[in-house]
Amino acid sequence: GRPMNTRVDAQLARELAYRLSVRTVLEGQIGRIGNAYSIVLRLVDADTARTILTETGTAKNADALIPALGNLAKKLRASLGENRRELAATRWTPLAMTPSFEAYKIFLRGRQRSMAGDNIQARALFREAISLDPDFAEAWAALRIPYGNLGHADSAAMASEEALRRSNRLSAVTRAMLEFGLMRNRGDWEQAAGILDRALIENPDERWALVAGNGLLCDLGRYEDALERVRRSERLRPFGPVEGDLGNEAGTLSLLGRYDEARRVLATMTGVLKLPLAAENELRAGNYAAAESLALEQRQDPR
Repeated sequence: GRPMNTRVDAQLARELAYRLSVRTVLEGQIGRIGNAYSIVLRLVDADTARTILTETGTAKNADALIPALGNLAKKLRASLGENRRELAATRWTPLAMTPSFEAYKIFLRGRQRSMAGDNIQARALFREAISLDPDFAEAWAALRIPYGNLGHADSAAMASEEALRRSNRLSAVTRAMLEFGLMRNRGDWEQAAGILDRALIENPDERWALVAGNGLLCDLGRYEDALERVRRSERLRPFGPVEGDLGNEAGTLSLLGRYDEARRVLATMTGVLKLPLAAENELRAGNYAAAESLALEQRQDPR
């Protein structure tokens, strides 16, 4: 029930953990000492606020900050008694993301804009992150989304291929997502469906596979199955559906001819996806004057 822009401080984090039956919260502080940084990580009991473990460290400059955080996180997990062999196999944080703290911050801002449906701003931010670290594979992977949403299919495919060329810096999940997207764009439905099936066998709650399944099933005309996939993915989000989920649900309802239901979902949306989806819904419903009005309004939106 909190506004989406509420800052998650230590007290709110413990409240959320308690509500979600999560036993501990990781708190952190980063202090500046000239060009260097001091880091403190604390693991706190969500029920009692008692500090269970503390790890401290330093980073000599901003470029050393993410590697230092990764090393402290490993120490913390080892202190908790996690399997040391599994910890040793964990991908090193800068390799999985980027050693550039500035590129990482820009990437996170891009992801926020992408989730809000602001494709033009997200595209610019992902490009900026890549300019700071050209081998930032996750940023290349993320860049395909605004390109795809803006209708630039070739550029989306290029971004996916650039990410896959750097596959040693991709998680297994992201690699599967990219391979699925390339198969779907080529019209290889069987291969694309196989990637999804394998992901859902491994983890029936794999959210990206449920969302991607919605798109693939819509391509195949299986709209009822597609609707079930997107609604299941919405239920898995602990704080409710994001804008993209709502857009997928509204679009699928519209394809099913359930225009009033689509309008009710669209009424809950606030981002830039709302207008084009509403215009498409009215067009399918045969309400041409309303569709034209919404399309004209969409053209005035600089996003």
